[in-house]
Amino acid sequence: VEVFIRVSRIGRTSVTYEFAAYRVEDDVLMVTAEQTLVLVDLEERRAYPIPDSYREQVAALEGEDLDR
Repeated sequence: VEVFIRVSRIGRTSVTYEFAAYRVEDDVLMVTAEQTLVLVDLEERRAYPIPDSYREQVAALEGEDLDR
């Protein structure tokens, strides 16, 4: 099984990842999934803005496919 992961969306405080698993022998898509993670300031117990440096790196990798 090969698993592919990409960032599909970056919000103000969250990042959404898409996953796809393919069977190697015949390249059949077996499963897809989506997960949204929220960056949290643990001391304040509140959502925290995604750093610009992370945004820029992901945007450079994902290009026009990234939803912002």
